[in-house]
Amino acid sequence: MKCEQLLYYVYSTNSSKIYDAMIIISQLLDRSDASAEDLNKWIALNPVYEDEAARIAVANVSGENLKNPGGVYADPSRRNPNQKAHGIVAWDDERSARIKQVFGKYPHEMSVADQTKAYIWEMKTHYKQAYNDLVNENLSEQQRLASVVENFEKPADSASAVRNRMQYLRGFKPE
Repeated sequence: MKCEQLLYYVYSTNSSKIYDAMIIISQLLDRSDASAEDLNKWIALNPVYEDEAARIAVANVSGENLKNPGGVYADPSRRNPNQKAHGIVAWDDERSARIKQVFGKYPHEMSVADQTKAYIWEMKTHYKQAYNDLVNENLSEQQRLASVVENFEKPADSASAVRNRMQYLRGFKPE
């Protein structure tokens, strides 16, 4: 994250949103954007995506585990208090096992580029509404991102998740 992008968050945020901005800024300072850059490079080179879809796909996983692509950590869910999250998309155990069946490795054992392939494969194969909206250039960027968050990630608080990822999207300019 460049200093200019960080300053943009501060100056573009009105006082009623300053708390949200502080959360986003602390998350950005706490995360390595190297994984986001790797993810964006792979997606941008994939002919399925135009630049906006690539940026939206990266913004979606910005709320997950870009900081530690090889990580496995506790991620209690509403359904499973013992759930673990794997890799950049924070795949749960069941989805990680499905990825292993197709790609031969658990997500956290894969490179960022291979996790990106798995991310796209999973969305195209199992979350078709999210994928179709992601690549639908007739929808606004917010509609596209909201669909991916709500139909692929399915967080408990999707409104906050969309808002946080939109802030990341507006500031993420790949080099």
